[in-house]
Amino acid sequence: MDESPERVALIQRLTWAYLRDALGLKDAVWPAPVESTLGRFESTP
Repeated sequence: MDESPERVALIQRLTWAYLRDALGLKDAVWPAPVESTLGRFESTP
């Protein structure tokens, strides 16, 4: 279970953007959230 509220919120935004794009509900919503998250993820052992 992930205890980081920021990470959970990020995953939620990315999931919704992907689904809206996949279902054709909005134009070009998927690239913007993906580009805004580049370089944000850190790996932890």
